[in-house]
Amino acid sequence: MKSVSLKFLQKDKNKVAERGRLPGLYLVLALLWTSCVADPNVQQEPMTVNNFIISTVLWFLAGLGIFWALVLKPQQIEQARKEEALNSLKKGVRVLTSGGLYGKVVEVSKEEIVVEIARGVEVKFHPEHVQPMAIPNNKGKVLK
Repeated sequence: MKSVSLKFLQKDKNKVAERGRLPGLYLVLALLWTSCVADPNVQQEPMTVNNFIISTVLWFLAGLGIFWALVLKPQQIEQARKEEALNSLKKGVRVLTSGGLYGKVVEVSKEEIVVEIARGVEVKFHPEHVQPMAIPNNKGKVLK
């Protein structure tokens, strides 16, 4: 592979150096160019098992860890919060349904929740479609 010089970047770098800074685009291009073009005079050592583990497996594990921290953990926290809210439902608690109806819980069972949305009007909902309404008071506590 033939070595390529970076003279075109050097000219622009000198122009920008007069202003006192190197633009980020040129810096990124220079870093990408130098990392992609291998020097033909440098003898590269063959990949050993340790190099493979470090360069492949550890990066894969790091990616999994980041995915867990950014995607899976927040989902687990949200699921636990929803289960706690469903377990706290009892008769008389004000709720908001997924359809946007407000009401009070009349009856709670594992399969359905009966909500009174107006006087004498009771509607059955699946527990996943009902969430308790938290009404903050002036002291920072939550009233239900």
